[in-house]
Amino acid sequence: MKLYIMRHGETLWNQARRLQGCSDIALNENGITLAKAVGEKLRSVELHRAFTSPLKRARDTAEYVIGSRNIPLCEDERIKEISFGVWEGCCILKDRAEVPMEQFEYFINAPSRYVPPEGGESIQSLYTRTGRFVRELMDTDEYQNENILITAHGAAVRAMMYNLQPVEEDNFWRGTVPPNCSLNIAEIISGEVISLQQDVIYEQL
Repeated sequence: MKLYIMRHGETLWNQARRLQGCSDIALNENGITLAKAVGEKLRSVELHRAFTSPLKRARDTAEYVIGSRNIPLCEDERIKEISFGVWEGCCILKDRAEVPMEQFEYFINAPSRYVPPEGGESIQSLYTRTGRFVRELMDTDEYQNENILITAHGAAVRAMMYNLQPVEEDNFWRGTVPPNCSLNIAEIISGEVISLQQDVIYEQL
């Protein structure tokens, strides 16, 4: 099994540095262009099926990558982005931040100390639900020899990686938030993760 775990394309809220979480924000023109570029680069890869977060930016990314290929696409709530509750839509630029930046800095640099805002989700909850999704893939016999596209979100991508290849909690981001339309590629043989490539962008495919 080979998993192509992809962050969605760029949105206007990404551009404006606004927290999206579970808000259903569409791709912008650059996001569409990036998704189509990845699709072109993956033409030589025989994708057998695809899973996506139900949020529009992730589903549309999957559809642009798949293009005209006849590949089943399934939405799965377990790979939605982490919820930021009352912070969603708020700017996180330091000179005009609309959230308590000390707490948001914990989210990025010290996740073990992060306390979600009102209505938000914990990182542990994100680990748990994405872990259920990953384990189900790994335990499904018919998927074992397939190439599978998964389109999701920055934190959800890192949580899936954590479930495939655990790291210390405060290294959750593995150095950076995954760029829009980057791929994390995991090869899994007999339930063991053999290789994991991080944040491959379309120019590198």
